[in-house]
Amino acid sequence: MKNPKDYNKARGVMLLKKYLPEVAPFEKMAIISSAEEWETIRSQFGKFVVQRVDFPIGMSTKCSFAGTSGYPDDLPRALKMVQAENPNGVILVMDTKETTVPRYLYDGGFNAVFSTNKSVTIDFVGKGFDGGELTKGLAVHEHFEIPWKEVLFIRNRADILRISGTFYRHVYTDKYAEQRKARVEFLIKQCGYEKELVEAHIPKNFKPLYNYLISDFMENIVVPLVTKAPEMSRVDGLKIFGVQGNFVRGKVQPFEIFIPDRW
Repeated sequence: MKNPKDYNKARGVMLLKKYLPEVAPFEKMAIISSAEEWETIRSQFGKFVVQRVDFPIGMSTKCSFAGTSGYPDDLPRALKMVQAENPNGVILVMDTKETTVPRYLYDGGFNAVFSTNKSVTIDFVGKGFDGGELTKGLAVHEHFEIPWKEVLFIRNRADILRISGTFYRHVYTDKYAEQRKARVEFLIKQCGYEKELVEAHIPKNFKPLYNYLISDFMENIVVPLVTKAPEMSRVDGLKIFGVQGNFVRGKVQPFEIFIPDRW
């Protein structure tokens, strides 16, 4: 099996487990480069498994295909499609501590960038979307910029609005309609989900992320990482870093910590 330290997203998962072990959702992971490799370890994973496209460190990660369904039977199809565009592409397979769900059932997603001693920039997407939309620049529903010295005083959306003021934006209605259309198409065509299920679970009108999810995110992601920033800088040289993930089953579910050479 491949070494996770040699792959972009896999390395981010390892950083996540190192600095946020309490909320890191993964029990185990593997890097799959062929259908034969998958069959040798398939029995170690459940009936639904998180799958993400990954590439070796230092190699271009450009690939228009990044859709995975989570269904084990679908993994050979996903692997074949990504390797048709980039032969170095692999699928990172992860078993979660709790049962996960299809991507159209996500409560939303987040992406936060930490510039130590300067600011924390936070982007959210709402129900049915996920953090992948944010890292690819495909959709942003809410945007916040929080001065570093204020972060530890923030616990909810009201605090964010009070402190960030003009540094808060939310999506315009016409933009959301475009983003929803693209999201629905992605989930159907690239992830292989049934159209009726996707359409039924992606809100037709923009709804801000639930307040309790923002509180969970601040308490379990942002505040701990700001507190650990000096250690992250000293040990791993991370003066600027990001964290990306989703909200699943009413809780924050970080996916990876990534560093500038991943951007």
